[in-house]
Amino acid sequence: MYKTRTIEKTILSVSRSFPCIVIYGPRQVGKSTTIDQLFGDLCGKVTLDDADDRNLAVNNPKQFLEVHPWPLIIDEIQKAPNLLDEIKKKIDEQRLIWLKNGSERRLMYILTGSNRFELQQGVSDSLSES
Repeated sequence: MYKTRTIEKTILSVSRSFPCIVIYGPRQVGKSTTIDQLFGDLCGKVTLDDADDRNLAVNNPKQFLEVHPWPLIIDEIQKAPNLLDEIKKKIDEQRLIWLKNGSERRLMYILTGSNRFELQQGVSDSLSES
């Protein structure tokens, strides 16, 4: 049985304003469960706990994002930090399309992870400008 969390309102609010949101925290606190509850019917989902998906994300991030198009939930993103650069490129490309068409931004990626330091460093290096 799913337990509603107080953070849900904040996550939903932020998801309407940004093309990418990042949720990180300790293991087994319900990050993935909450995201799945809120967005599972709207987004594809891939976990980098899966060795094949992780291998593709690490070795060919561009192809990974072609195989798994947005909107997409990527769980355990800290296992493929170089994927963040490719996500940023996709977001930047899509922003130009939205700008050109006068379209509203939409949520493209939801990233979850449990290693705060690695994830914060990767996000600040790659996605902070998006």
